[in-house]
Amino acid sequence: MLLLRRAPPVVVLSGCELSRSDDASGESFGVAQALLARGAEWAIAPSRKVKDELAERFVRALFSSQKP
Repeated sequence: MLLLRRAPPVVVLSGCELSRSDDASGESFGVAQALLARGAEWAIAPSRKVKDELAERFVRALFSSQKP
Protein backbone atom coordinates (compact mmCIF):
# COMPACT_ATOMS: atom_id res chain seq x y z
CA MET A 1 0.00 0.00 0.00
CA LEU A 2 2.83 2.39 0.76
CA LEU A 3 4.02 2.13 -2.85
CA LEU A 4 0.79 3.55 -4.25
CA ARG A 5 1.16 6.99 -5.81
CA ARG A 6 -2.06 7.98 -4.09
CA ALA A 7 -4.87 6.13 -2.42
CA PRO A 8 -8.52 6.71 -3.28
CA PRO A 9 -10.15 9.38 -1.10
CA VAL A 10 -12.48 6.91 0.64
CA VAL A 11 -11.53 3.33 1.45
CA VAL A 12 -13.81 0.66 2.92
CA LEU A 13 -12.05 -2.52 4.00
CA SER A 14 -14.26 -5.35 5.20
CA GLY A 15 -11.57 -7.92 6.05
CA CYS A 16 -10.87 -8.79 9.67
CA GLU A 17 -8.42 -6.61 11.58
CA LEU A 18 -7.36 -4.49 8.57
CA SER A 19 -7.06 -1.38 10.73
CA ARG A 20 -5.13 -3.15 13.45
CA SER A 21 -1.40 -2.68 13.78
CA ASP A 22 0.85 -5.69 14.43
CA ASP A 23 1.75 -4.78 17.98
CA ALA A 24 0.27 -3.09 21.01
CA SER A 25 2.63 -0.12 20.82
CA GLY A 26 0.90 1.23 17.71
CA GLU A 27 4.27 1.75 16.03
CA SER A 28 3.42 -0.46 13.06
CA PHE A 29 0.84 0.19 10.34
CA GLY A 30 -2.22 -1.79 9.43
CA VAL A 31 -3.65 -1.65 5.91
CA ALA A 32 -6.00 1.22 6.80
CA GLN A 33 -3.18 3.30 8.28
CA ALA A 34 -1.04 2.70 5.20
CA LEU A 35 -3.83 3.94 2.93
CA LEU A 36 -4.31 7.03 5.09
CA ALA A 37 -0.57 7.67 4.86
CA ARG A 38 -0.86 7.56 1.06
CA GLY A 39 -3.58 10.22 1.01
CA ALA A 40 -6.93 8.59 1.70
CA GLU A 41 -9.21 11.02 3.53
CA TRP A 42 -11.30 8.28 5.17
CA ALA A 43 -10.59 4.63 5.89
CA ILE A 44 -13.29 2.47 7.40
CA ALA A 45 -12.03 -0.89 8.60
CA PRO A 46 -12.53 -3.28 11.50
CA SER A 47 -9.91 -3.53 14.21
CA ARG A 48 -11.10 -6.96 15.33
CA LYS A 49 -12.48 -10.14 13.84
CA VAL A 50 -15.89 -9.67 12.26
CA LYS A 51 -18.20 -12.32 10.83
CA ASP A 52 -18.52 -12.17 7.04
CA GLU A 53 -22.29 -11.73 7.25
CA LEU A 54 -21.94 -8.72 9.56
CA ALA A 55 -19.28 -7.11 7.35
CA GLU A 56 -21.47 -7.61 4.29
CA ARG A 57 -24.51 -6.08 6.02
CA PHE A 58 -22.45 -3.09 7.13
CA VAL A 59 -21.00 -2.43 3.66
CA ARG A 60 -24.39 -2.81 1.97
CA ALA A 61 -25.99 -0.41 4.48
CA LEU A 62 -23.15 2.07 4.07
CA PHE A 63 -23.37 2.19 0.30
CA SER A 64 -27.17 2.08 0.14
CA SER A 65 -27.23 5.28 2.19
CA GLN A 66 -25.00 7.10 -0.32
CA LYS A 67 -26.78 9.48 -2.67
CA PRO A 68 -25.69 9.33 -6.34
